[in-house]
Amino acid sequence: MVDKKNFLIIDGNNLLYSSYYAFQRLPWSMKGGAIFLFLRVVISVLKKNRYQNLVVMFDGGGSNFRKSLLPEYKAQREKMPEELWEQLEAIKLLLTKTNVAYIQLVNYEADDLIASFIKQNTKNYPEATFDIFTRDKDLLQLLSENINILKYINGKITLYTQEQFYYEYNFM
Repeated sequence: MVDKKNFLIIDGNNLLYSSYYAFQRLPWSMKGGAIFLFLRVVISVLKKNRYQNLVVMFDGGGSNFRKSLLPEYKAQREKMPEELWEQLEAIKLLLTKTNVAYIQLVNYEADDLIASFIKQNTKNYPEATFDIFTRDKDLLQLLSENINILKYINGKITLYTQEQFYYEYNFM
């Protein structure tokens, strides 16, 4: 019998941005605040669950196929603040030094990497469970029997399943 593997996949840019802007609303400040909140969330999720595999996915920058199809794609988005860019680089260095895998490919967004990673690994580990930590609603399309989303519901990180999605959007 093969042991069931549990994967935690973190949408790194999504968590970093939300950490950065959440930290700015706090009544105190410190250099590297986004790093502090990013790590606090990751540690909290890891403490509550038993994952055998952890990977963080980051946007790779550059151009991607969506921009080729629609030049206005994300054109209204502001450039990443320099302070946040520096914290992103620090997080990647920290992940490397602590042997936590991360993937970042030029011309690919994190959600594309997440979908590709899951597609490849569900073939290799058909009994595995994949939990994706993100606030990106685009990733809801990946929900299945073995693929869940960890998201904030009423201020708490909650496992959101395919069944909950069906119920919430009246597919039952």
